[in-house]
Amino acid sequence: MQSSRLWRFMRKHECATYPQLCERAARDPDWFWDALTKELGIVWSAPYRAVMDTSSGLPFTRWFPGGLLNAYDSAVLRHRRSNPNGVAIIGETEAGTVRQLTYAQLEDAVEQTAAGLHAIGVKRGVAVGLYLPLVIENAVALLACTKLGAIAVPLFSGFGAEAIRQRLADGESIEGLVPPYVGQHIEQHGLYRPTTPGRRAMDAEPVPPAGGLHGEE
Repeated sequence: MQSSRLWRFMRKHECATYPQLCERAARDPDWFWDALTKELGIVWSAPYRAVMDTSSGLPFTRWFPGGLLNAYDSAVLRHRRSNPNGVAIIGETEAGTVRQLTYAQLEDAVEQTAAGLHAIGVKRGVAVGLYLPLVIENAVALLACTKLGAIAVPLFSGFGAEAIRQRLADGESIEGLVPPYVGQHIEQHGLYRPTTPGRRAMDAEPVPPAGGLHGEE
């Protein structure tokens, strides 16, 4: 406990116990969320004017009004700059095969995938179905959607054809990422046109992160 990040955060803000931290956070949420975003190193492309805007009533609180962010900056880019060779992600298959990517490798993989998606028209607000096994590429695809401001629609590989069709229709997905060995099966069921970025997509130019979330939307 005393070597944990939570303990250091408590000590920094003079909270002797965890219940004391919780009590202070409940009493002063402005302080807590401001301190926490700074502790986590959240990257803002535009700073927020306030933590909370409760002018319309507590049930309609607007968080971090004026602030702009793209989670890709905080999850990948800041670590890529400070610790490019650090391990960013570790994946283990059911067969026991282990793979890992450094932050530099993760950035490269995300940039390539995002460039491929962007080349076929994916942009902010577009829904992308992710029909992938439990592999590292799942995280890469999610981060690529985040970078572009696209909406990721996760699809469990155990779903039947109708369940997948319903979720794609509900999400209004226009593109999908699937592994090559299931692409033909997906098309045979008439679900959607699967997208497996090829060499042209991989060679596409990197695209800048989309304007991110902010408290006034």
